[in-house]
Amino acid sequence: MINLKIAKEWFQKYQAVLIFAVIAGLAAGLSAWWLQPPFRASISLTVSRATLQLGSDYQYDNYYALKASDEFGDTVAGWFKIPEMTQEILKQAGQAGALESLSSLSRRFSAVKIAPNLVELRYGAASPTEALILGESIKRVVTGKVDDLKQASNQSINFSVLAGPVVVANNSRTIWWQALAGLAAGLALGFFLKVSREYLS
Repeated sequence: MINLKIAKEWFQKYQAVLIFAVIAGLAAGLSAWWLQPPFRASISLTVSRATLQLGSDYQYDNYYALKASDEFGDTVAGWFKIPEMTQEILKQAGQAGALESLSSLSRRFSAVKIAPNLVELRYGAASPTEALILGESIKRVVTGKVDDLKQASNQSINFSVLAGPVVVANNSRTIWWQALAGLAAGLALGFFLKVSREYLS
């Protein structure tokens, strides 16, 4: 009975702090849900020379072949930073709806080169099915751009890009963690403001 009375007094004293913390947690969780898609997907793109070139620049052992793949890997990663690439992928996936801003199109896919000839691509999706559809669209668009480069250069640019399987992960746990982080931050800030107010008064 005494513990219940103490808890009730404590709750009444810090009620404003708790309400503030709950609001902060909800705001953090809703913001994460709004800004981050519920599913995240990853696909690997491996760059390699399709065949041995006749030019002397790529005939010195395997050094120049690796260097060429490294530089072309930079090009592949750079493709996903331009709106044109994103728009074509969404079109291929049947998602070419209302026009988005150029900045949002540029941020739709995140490409990181993790090895001289290996690029990892990450993107968000509303469902696992959408993630797989986008993955197939990425493969088609990348293959098409590589083929266009081959034809435009009369086969002097002769690379291939091998796309790995699409790996899909549920992003809901991250959203819950961000909500808990918002709750903890709200508690800390609320207590700080209350103590500061009591001290100044």
